[in-house]
Amino acid sequence: MSGMFTYPRLPGEPARELLALVRDTSKMGTTGVTALASASHPKAAHVATGGRKSTGDDLLRVRGRVLEAVGHWVDGGGVPRNQQPKFDALLGQALHESLEILPADAAHAGTWSFLTLVLLPDVAVTRFTDLVDDRGLGTKRERNVLSRAWMRWDALGAVLLSGDPILGEDELVGLLERSAVARNGALVHELATAVLHHRTGTARSEYARELYKRVRHRTGPLMLDLLTRDELAELVQAEAGKVG
Repeated sequence: MSGMFTYPRLPGEPARELLALVRDTSKMGTTGVTALASASHPKAAHVATGGRKSTGDDLLRVRGRVLEAVGHWVDGGGVPRNQQPKFDALLGQALHESLEILPADAAHAGTWSFLTLVLLPDVAVTRFTDLVDDRGLGTKRERNVLSRAWMRWDALGAVLLSGDPILGEDELVGLLERSAVARNGALVHELATAVLHHRTGTARSEYARELYKRVRHRTGPLMLDLLTRDELAELVQAEAGKVG
C-alpha cells in the first residue's frame, strides 16, 4: 500500500454491542471470534478527512500482515505473560507498517473500535481474554489493544524489539503515558536507551521508575523541547548516574 489512508469509523453504540458479542463468543475460544472478523460493518463509515479511502482489499491486507506477525499466538488461543511485550511490539510494528493511517483517523476512537472489533477481534481477545471496555473500544487510545501498540511503535520503533529483555509493560507505561515526557520524542528515545542499557544495581523496572521521576522533575525548570538531542542525552545520563 502507498499513501495515507482513511479507515471506517464504528460509532459508540454499535461498537459496544459488537464488543458484547465478541466477549460472549470468546468464551468458546478464539476460533469463533475469528469467524466474526470482517472488512466491513453496516454501521461503520469513512469520514472525509483527506487521504485515500481504504478498500476491503486494503483492510484484508492489514489483517494478513498482522496475522503474519502474531498469528501463532492467535492459533494458540493466548499470550503467555512473559511473551506479552514481544506480542505488543510485533503487533505495533505490523499495524504501523500496514495501516499507513492518516493522523486524523489515528486520533479517532471510532477508527480503533472498527479495527479492533470488526477487522481484528480475534487478535484483541488473544491479547486480553476478558477484553474490558477500554481494551476493546477506541475511547482511550492509550488503553485500546491495537491503538496502544500502534502508538508505542510510532514513538519508539525498533527500540521496542531491542534489549534482553525487551522493554516491559511497566517501563513502557511510565515512559509513554506521562505527558511531560511522552510529548518529546527524542527524550523518549534517550530514556528508553538508558533503561535498556541498565545492568547493575536496582532492578531495571525500579531503575526506570526512578529515572523517569527524576527527568519529569526537570521538566519544570527546563524547557526540554528547546534542548538538542545531545543535550537531552547528557541530561538523561546525568540523572541516570544518580539512580544507581
